[in-house]
Amino acid sequence: WLAKESWPLTLGTLLLAAGLGAGGGSYLDANVLFLKLIFQGLAALTVPHMVISLWLQAVGEPKPGDCFSAGR
Repeated sequence: WLAKESWPLTLGTLLLAAGLGAGGGSYLDANVLFLKLIFQGLAALTVPHMVISLWLQAVGEPKPGDCFSAGR
């Protein structure tokens, strides 16, 4: 159920990363672009991860269908 719940966010993240990587420009080295992508991605994930962690502490463990399933 976790894969079914998380695939929209995973797909969106991969598409965003591909778009940012393709639009990086030819003036930067590929290694620099890779490192920037890694650290910017980690920074972008930190705050949502902390929000979800606090939310899970408040409401308890998630059950199948709690996030994105159409069967809510």
